[in-house]
Amino acid sequence: MTLGGAMSQKQKMNVGRRQVLVSLGAFASLAAVAGVATNAQALGKPVPPTDEPTSQPEEVVAAAKLPDSPLGKTLPHGAKLGSWTIERVLPVTLGAIPVVMRTAAGDRFQVDILARDFAEGSAQGVANTSKLSLFIANNGSGACATSEEQGLGAMLLGRYLAMCEARGMKSPKLLTHAVRNSRYPRGNFMA
Repeated sequence: MTLGGAMSQKQKMNVGRRQVLVSLGAFASLAAVAGVATNAQALGKPVPPTDEPTSQPEEVVAAAKLPDSPLGKTLPHGAKLGSWTIERVLPVTLGAIPVVMRTAAGDRFQVDILARDFAEGSAQGVANTSKLSLFIANNGSGACATSEEQGLGAMLLGRYLAMCEARGMKSPKLLTHAVRNSRYPRGNFMA
């Protein structure tokens, strides 16, 4: 953008989905924070079991064999975050914490939690906290359109993690987006 405020056509194209989602997410975060603050999960209380299984039996067995996630107590399996559900939180994988979520409609998606990168020009996630950056894992390299519902869920998750950080949550050792892509250029980041 020039100082006069006019944008070239190329600059207009750079106003991408992340900027749109960030704008939409600000509204969604404000609307949902009241619900999150009173939610049992937000207060660190255990999540009561539900009558309906959220996973197939083989997924439950596979998840039981995984080491604990560093965010397991902060993000328990089955926790509700607004209209989204935390289905699984995996251990650190290829430098990130994969979080599998579900929309209210039941659509599954993955959010990768990475260390926030403050370098100029670095990729910024759909949501950021003071130490973390959250990315939708869709194998799109930033070029694929992100579902608005998934982006809003990731932003609400980011807002929740920012509140946890403010309450003293320790951030696990994670890679930044750039370092992860450098170390694992052909990595399969999908859980």
